[in-house]
Amino acid sequence: MFLVGPEFRGPSNEHGSITLHALVGGAYGNFERDIDNVPPGALGLFSNQFAFGSAFGGSIDLNRSPRLVFRISPDATLTDFGGAGLKDQFTISVGILYRLSKGLK
Repeated sequence: MFLVGPEFRGPSNEHGSITLHALVGGAYGNFERDIDNVPPGALGLFSNQFAFGSAFGGSIDLNRSPRLVFRISPDATLTDFGGAGLKDQFTISVGILYRLSKGLK
């Protein structure tokens, strides 16, 4: 997905912060890579294509120390492959963030 859009940093303090974003753009689906020479329509699959894509969500940072953060990032992603209307998916990623500069807030 190739997306752009605004991001808003919400409430934050020494314990945590919230960030929200609304991103729109395009998505590329490579659906034919593993089916060799079989036509995608014969299997009910999409052909390779660019389509509308978007992601709406944000992140929650739980500060464990001034530099170490546990981040949770949920998103609702929408795509329009095949022109049959928007398909929605829920995505979430979690991980550890280490800040190199203590001055960033």
